[in-house]
Amino acid sequence: MVQKERIIEETLDLFRKQGIKHTTMDDIAKNIGISKRTIYETFRDKEHLLVEALNFAFQENKKFMEKIFLEADNVLEAVVKIVKAGSEQHRKQFNLIEEVRKYYNNIYKELLLCNESDKLKEMQHLVVTGINQGVFREDINPEIIAYVFVKQSEGLLLQDESLDCFSRVDMFKNMVISFIRGLCTPKGIEILDNLVN
Repeated sequence: MVQKERIIEETLDLFRKQGIKHTTMDDIAKNIGISKRTIYETFRDKEHLLVEALNFAFQENKKFMEKIFLEADNVLEAVVKIVKAGSEQHRKQFNLIEEVRKYYNNIYKELLLCNESDKLKEMQHLVVTGINQGVFREDINPEIIAYVFVKQSEGLLLQDESLDCFSRVDMFKNMVISFIRGLCTPKGIEILDNLVN
């Protein structure tokens, strides 16, 4: 199990540095210091390894966000910390997912569908928590807000040449802060403005 996890982590790191398309099984074996045969004993092929690496990346990202939410005083502080502290993480994630979408569309669609229900639940929970804390308005529907937010976030990952002049990270920051501000009560707006400025 330790060997499998090590292969996944090292592969994910290589995918992030070199790109998925440019990373071969030979590169992975050489980087880890094992034979290709050892890799093939655990993973059918590069696509199988890619799926495992992406699942690991999603879990890594989930833990990162959970830690921030546990340490934050309220939902707004957590969101701002994720946007600020997570810029590098988001950039890596966007680049990786964009490459998957471009070259491994079947995996992209499968992972997107698998993770969408989790994202919807997490976002819905975030909205309900914000309402309970008095920073989000009570007249909003958490289910609708979660759906719109998740769909907007996914839209950032789609290639649109007219948006190439903006980084995905800047787009994410602007979208998240603007979207969240629209959910806020006057108390929430005051907290958010203090956190952002």
